Amino acid sequence: MNCYDEYENKDFKLFFNYGYLVNIDNNEEIIINLTNEEIINTGLVIGIKQGDQIVDIDIVRNTDMKDIIFKKDLIEMNNNKYSYNDLLLKLENNDMYIITENTVLFKLKPNFFDMISVIINNVIDKKYIITVLKATLNVSCIFNDKIVWTTPVNIGSNNFDSKSSNIITKNNTYNLDECYLKSIDDKINIYVDSGSNTEIIGFINNPFY
Repeated sequence: MNCYDEYENKDFKLFFNYGYLVNIDNNEEIIINLTNEEIINTGLVIGIKQGDQIVDIDIVRNTDMKDIIFKKDLIEMNNNKYSYNDLLLKLENNDMYIITENTVLFKLKPNFFDMISVIINNVIDKKYIITVLKATLNVSCIFNDKIVWTTPVNIGSNNFDSKSSNIITKNNTYNLDECYLKSIDDKINIYVDSGSNTEIIGFINNPFY
């Protein structure tokens, strides 16, 4: 699985960085590069650029985190270290999480969901793929070979065997290689062709519909 690093379309770019909350003329401002500003806080900066201009930006403050420390070159949690380039977005219902390929780090506040949904909704050339993350079946949205978000699949009473990559239904067993995705209204469904019939064996609610 490709790690989410930097996502862009023709106009916008979403980025993750270490950054600073500073005091400038008695106002709180978020910056990436520090010169001689008065530091109020530090943390993970998530923002949107249009060209070289930052058009929206917010910060996850170090003081708001219990078990995570954002440092300039890495993230520390429970004696483990993560690169900013290892970060992925995971969406579950209307909640957005920062994760790595193997670890859920933390849940983002709703204001980040609103900001990020703007850029993802404006992407035309995006596609969906089936992925497996920590033995869980997911639908992921990718652009330029990078994952924008990933969401667990609702397979109902079916079962998923991550070792064999099989989905076991009441009457049949299907390998993921036989499955395909199709977006219908507010849902993205997993389909499989069985003889002359087509069966829906899982779905997600499109978080940005």
